[in-house]
Amino acid sequence: MEESFEKTNNVNKKLPLEELDRDELLKRCKSYLALAQRAKQARDEVQQRETSLLDKISTLESQIIQLGIQEKTCSNNEEEHLESIEDLSLTSNVSDLVLQLKLKDEETNLLLSKSEAMQAQLKTLEENYEQQKDGFVEELNKMNDVLKQRGEAITRLEYKCQTNEKEFKAKTETFLQLVAERERKIEQLESESSRFETQSEVMSTSTVSKVEEIHRMKDVEDSLEDRYNKLKMLAVKMKRKIAEQNTQLQEKDNQLTLLKAEDKKTHIRNNSLNLQMNLDAVQLELDSIQNELQQQRTEIRHVTAKAESKENEVDNLKLQLSTVNAELHKLQTGSSLLIETLRKHVAALEEATAAEKMAKDSLQSELSELRAEYENYKIRATSVLKKQKTEAQPSATSSKEAADDFNTDQVEREMLQRVVEALKGKIAELESQLAHSQSEVSNFRVERERTAATQSSIVEAMQNRLERAESEMEVIKREHQAQISRLQGDNQLLASLHREQIDGIKLRHAQEILELQNNLDEVGLESARLQKIISSYQAQRTVSPLTKAGDLRRDEAFMIERERGEGSEDGSVTRRSTQREDSDNDARKPIPLELLLNSQLASEETVVFQTERPETISFEQYSESLALVEKRCNHLSALLAESEANEARLSQLADALKEEIRRSERSEERQKHIENLEYLKNVVLKFVTLPRGEERSRLVPVLTTLLRLSPVEVQEYQCAMKTELETNHALLSLLSSKMALKADIVHGVSVKLSMCMSKSSAG
Repeated sequence: MEESFEKTNNVNKKLPLEELDRDELLKRCKSYLALAQRAKQARDEVQQRETSLLDKISTLESQIIQLGIQEKTCSNNEEEHLESIEDLSLTSNVSDLVLQLKLKDEETNLLLSKSEAMQAQLKTLEENYEQQKDGFVEELNKMNDVLKQRGEAITRLEYKCQTNEKEFKAKTETFLQLVAERERKIEQLESESSRFETQSEVMSTSTVSKVEEIHRMKDVEDSLEDRYNKLKMLAVKMKRKIAEQNTQLQEKDNQLTLLKAEDKKTHIRNNSLNLQMNLDAVQLELDSIQNELQQQRTEIRHVTAKAESKENEVDNLKLQLSTVNAELHKLQTGSSLLIETLRKHVAALEEATAAEKMAKDSLQSELSELRAEYENYKIRATSVLKKQKTEAQPSATSSKEAADDFNTDQVEREMLQRVVEALKGKIAELESQLAHSQSEVSNFRVERERTAATQSSIVEAMQNRLERAESEMEVIKREHQAQISRLQGDNQLLASLHREQIDGIKLRHAQEILELQNNLDEVGLESARLQKIISSYQAQRTVSPLTKAGDLRRDEAFMIERERGEGSEDGSVTRRSTQREDSDNDARKPIPLELLLNSQLASEETVVFQTERPETISFEQYSESLALVEKRCNHLSALLAESEANEARLSQLADALKEEIRRSERSEERQKHIENLEYLKNVVLKFVTLPRGEERSRLVPVLTTLLRLSPVEVQEYQCAMKTELETNHALLSLLSSKMALKADIVHGVSVKLSMCMSKSSAG
């Protein structure tokens, strides 16, 4: 105790309380509680020693009282004997009585010396007890002082924690206010920036459009004259080119149809390959799930086998307990028979002592009668002597008669003395027999008490062992049932999870099959639509000669010189040329963001127009449309990436703010529960001191409500409990081996007890 206390004091002196963490404080509190428990145990042991010493003192006092009573009885007997000796003038037995007195004095001196030695031992024990008590009191006072200091330090730390929490709350509130103000400022700046951007875009687009219109007008004025001359020359060339382009268009259409057919085939092949891959993956998942189910079934079988083995062990332990109970019953019956026989023997001895007492009483009555006769004889003798003195002249006859009477008196006196000696011898024999019988009775009583004590100790030990074995069996049964329930729950969970996975896989498979069917239907519809387009195109090819004649007439009209007032055709041509140049310039200049986002409808319309008029499509328009689409895609992908990054950053900030708000709410809720510190202390001490199991898991919701634990912390505790349960399952095998060893030990002890009882019965 002192060494452990010094160690704890040295550890406590090394580190101040303010530098310690909460875990170290809890560890120190645990150490102090362990020291307090040790002090309580030491105090209980000292109290037990005190009670045992007090019992010993009481027994010694009772023995001293009994010795005093025996001395008194001996002194009374001695006085009676002395009176009888004085009355009967039996001087021959005085020496024997003196020797007996000396022996009894020696015995009393020995008993007094023993009693003094016992008193000295008692005094030494009392002094040792007082010293130990003083030492324990000092240690307890020190412990109380240390605990008071720790309590004061804990209160200081709690006050500091409260102040820190208040400061943290104030800081969080200020921080939240600053964050709100910053967000407002950011929103205002964003609104202003968007407004400025729109204004700048509008200004830039207006200035650019004006400059471009001026340049376009100049270019148009410069190029009108050149184009009139060039158009006349190009009209003939265009006719030839139209014929060539028609042939090229036909070839390209044929190539497109072939490429579309190949694309459909490749798409169908890829879909079939993807379906096959998905089916293979689903099959592999099903195989893995089936393997896991088989593994779980094997594990369940192993667990059931272990449970059956444990049940067999429990049955064996029950059989051993029944055998131990039978042996205990036999021992109890044997001990009861021994007790009855001893009681009968004691009753017989008591009857013998009563008979001896009756004989002693009769002899004492005879002695009293003899003493009365002796006194009467004395009185007669004195009366006779007085008569002899009064008569001065005795006659011869009277003298002879007196001599005869004196002789008869002497003879009678001798006879009486012999009778008295015989009676004294009988009394001595009876007293010796009484002492022997009393010693035998005391020996029998001691043996009976000793046998009763041994029997009670054996019965208590066996009962304790039985209780321990039953408690261990109950604990094993509970653990076994808990393990079975846990395994059943795990099996059900795994089965439900596997069923859900299989259902999800089936649903995915069905969805994929439906998607593939829809794709096939769409492919069929596209093929039908393409066939219709090809048939319409062929019909247009049949109508194309008529259109060619109309074109030739138009070319001739262009070649004719214009008269005055004929400017409509020129205006239309110029409008078309200007529109083409405007479209070229629009394609070349950068497109703003709003127009890019809103240009989807226009692009779709152009695509529809192109599909409606495949004859007017050219390679440049294809390249320009592709460039526009690529630019728009890049722009949109950049915008999407920026928006996703902003969303991710904002979601992270929102999560962080939510977590801080939750922490602040939990801290506020903790302050409500901090007022009841005594209850919280008791709950924490129970959680720390209780063994790991159901009782400790029941305290988890209480701690979550009091300390407002987060779900992450609760999950961490549950994971730790699961790992501990797994380690406990590993310890079950060790417990079974220990139970077997305990059963062997109990069997050996029962055999030894039966041997001891048989020996005692034979003795």
